[in-house]
Amino acid sequence: MQPSASPDSPPTWLVEPTVFANITFDYLIIGGGTAGLALATRLSEYSIYKVGVVEAGPYLPNDPLINTPASCVNVREDMSKSWQITTTPQTFGNNRSVELPCGKVLGGSSAINMMAYLRGSKADYDNWEALGNPGWNWKNLLPYFKKSETAFAQRAQDIFPGVSPSDAKQMEELNKEYRGSDGPLKVTYNSVYNPLIHASVKALNALGIPTNIAPVCEYGTATGVFNTPRTVDQVTQKRCYAVPAYLEEVNGRDNIFIVTQAHATRVVLSEDTASGKLFATGVEFISHGETFLAHTSKEVIISAGALQTPKVLELSGIGDKGLLSSQGIRCLIDLPQVGENYQDHLGVTSLFELKPEADTEYVKNLILPPLLFRVSYISFSPTPPTDKTCTLSAFSFFPLKKIASESAITSMLEKLDRSFASSSSTPLQKAQFELYRSSVDSNIGTGEVIALGTLPILGQPYMALSVATQHPYSRGYVHIQSANPFVKPIADPHFLESSFGKSCVQKKKIQTESSGSFPLDIDVLCTLTRFVRTVAETEPLKSIVLGPVSPPPSVESEEDFRNFVKNTFKTYFHSIGTAAMAPRELGGVVDPSLLVYGTCNLRVVDASIIPLHVATHIQASVYAIAEKASGTIFLYDTLIDVFCRLRILLKLRDRTIGPRSAFAAITSYGQL
Repeated sequence: MQPSASPDSPPTWLVEPTVFANITFDYLIIGGGTAGLALATRLSEYSIYKVGVVEAGPYLPNDPLINTPASCVNVREDMSKSWQITTTPQTFGNNRSVELPCGKVLGGSSAINMMAYLRGSKADYDNWEALGNPGWNWKNLLPYFKKSETAFAQRAQDIFPGVSPSDAKQMEELNKEYRGSDGPLKVTYNSVYNPLIHASVKALNALGIPTNIAPVCEYGTATGVFNTPRTVDQVTQKRCYAVPAYLEEVNGRDNIFIVTQAHATRVVLSEDTASGKLFATGVEFISHGETFLAHTSKEVIISAGALQTPKVLELSGIGDKGLLSSQGIRCLIDLPQVGENYQDHLGVTSLFELKPEADTEYVKNLILPPLLFRVSYISFSPTPPTDKTCTLSAFSFFPLKKIASESAITSMLEKLDRSFASSSSTPLQKAQFELYRSSVDSNIGTGEVIALGTLPILGQPYMALSVATQHPYSRGYVHIQSANPFVKPIADPHFLESSFGKSCVQKKKIQTESSGSFPLDIDVLCTLTRFVRTVAETEPLKSIVLGPVSPPPSVESEEDFRNFVKNTFKTYFHSIGTAAMAPRELGGVVDPSLLVYGTCNLRVVDASIIPLHVATHIQASVYAIAEKASGTIFLYDTLIDVFCRLRILLKLRDRTIGPRSAFAAITSYGQL
């Protein structure tokens, strides 16, 4: 049963800040988002541990924009549910500032995302391990992908064109082995399909992008076009995000506590004399204008996301010494790479007008205005499914060599090598470059095309195809710009810039395309945008599409396409990397156990630890990270407890403590 939001029966885990601050927690988590709630739920499975979550946003269990699957575009634009962070003017974006959507609500970005539930290719996850993170690879993450989900099988009507009956049967068997069957997230498929989706799949097939029947199979090859599962509950036909999925399990537990509308301002740290490292003792937060301090006996875990986690670390005194000093913050750990290594997927959407004589089914509206959702949701019945329950379904990922000539790829690589050789790169960037460079001419996905269906504009029917880069070469940063915790961080992703070596603490050279850098990301987006124009000119779409609208037919030259990309690109809000998991000497912020370097009990568990981007939408990966982290934390603390008990018994043997003190210490998990 889903936790109730009724004032008469609030969920058991929802508490007031005064109550929260009077509890000493074993695990104290900053951020009740995708990773934070998954982690809190798993840690609270052991009743001896008290788990607390500090969440800045509100608890909105009955919000129609969140719960209605097809309103996913509208909810992302609702500023009341977002941190409202925008980038600095982007040099290669014609000085545009770009929105960086990030959920500020219990459930975090899982409450406002597009619900796509995808895994990347094996090679992408293996790259994490190659950067110096033992155990962080596709094989070791697979059990945690499975643990997070209950995956429902595709029905006959869910099978995309290009799949034979025998292929469908094979897919069913593979999915049984490589998909989860009893996890909290309900992973399902659309119940209603616009005919334009199948037409788009057939056009992609005709251009050499095959339908992939099992992108999650043992080969871990998430390429081709496939029917994308989404996090929607089949029974209720509502969004299945971190709140109904994970918190449904904990309602009634007496060891998990969540305070909402509570803004975490810093982690309280003290020196651990035994290790010489810093020890987290609590979290300071402000709720309704009043400051509180929550305490922990074991660990503090930051799960605030790639845009907020660096801010929390820096406000706590962990980051670049010069930056912290400039804001009047005492530097406790000089860790210059905090907030650096920012990466994101960039997308560009093309519009095509449909012919007036096209079948009316093709122009069916799948994206309704927000007001209509708010009105219609009240009488919304989950049976039979309607367009309001649908999300995007036709996603395709493919290597660049599928759509670009060998000579074009060779030219790109030569320019990329020259650009990189002239840049001042960090050790981490150098390692990343070698891994990414090999992917340009590989079989893993470097580009993405999404068939968005139809959009009615001014009464005319249009089709939309969106493209995105998957292995971005731009590296940016997210940092504090004030010691005031309510001031937004400054975010400069250096979108579309391919040269490495940028940071806020290094002297930045203003670049233009003629200054020697080679913006590969622009070339990839231009190539993809040209490709979807070809898709629209391929049957069966050719018989339906009247012609391109945006970019217009007049956009033909390379320079025209580059300007179009610069003026229209947006982020897919897959922000990662700002507290990168990597060796410290390479430029990492956390180690493979996700402990922040220089601390003994402060971890980061969210998308910010991802050191290198993956060719997929990241929701499933973030849940898997949280699931894996919970196991790591339990193992770590179990070993610590065993070690402490052993020390106590040795002290008892040596008669340095008495039996009564030893018994008290052992039963209270004390450390003597």
